[in-house]
Amino acid sequence: MIDCTHNEQVKAMPDAEVLAAYERTNGEPGNPEADALLAELKRRNLGE
Repeated sequence: MIDCTHNEQVKAMPDAEVLAAYERTNGEPGNPEADALLAELKRRNLGE
């Protein structure tokens, strides 16, 4: 599991790894891991 509370770790991940990690979450709002990964996907223009 990725510690998504450490934003620098997430920022250093390749796009495909961020997407795969997000897909492994339930994607529910309020899930800290899903929220952090979704924010990073949006920052990279890869998310909704």
